[in-house]
Amino acid sequence: QLQVLFILQEALSNVRKHAQASSVLVQIDNGRDFMMTVQDDGLGFDMNTVAEKGEGHVGLRIMKERAERLAAQFDIKSLPDQGTTISLHLLRQERLVA
Repeated sequence: QLQVLFILQEALSNVRKHAQASSVLVQIDNGRDFMMTVQDDGLGFDMNTVAEKGEGHVGLRIMKERAERLAAQFDIKSLPDQGTTISLHLLRQERLVA
């Protein structure tokens, strides 16, 4: 639970620091599997440019590492001027282990 909270906190911090968004939508589905989505309508970014910068985007790397520790599926979708969506999917069997 704490790792999920830290991922959410980092995602919202990135929106505040970088996105210049007018709205953010956080959706949580705590059913059989756990799903969390954080979607903003901000500036977005080019995923290839971010990948080239490597360590320059520590927050994205930290979220990914936290998700890996949970054995969760983690995805970032973003395009310039089209916002960003971060999703976390933790399967039921992994929830029981975590």
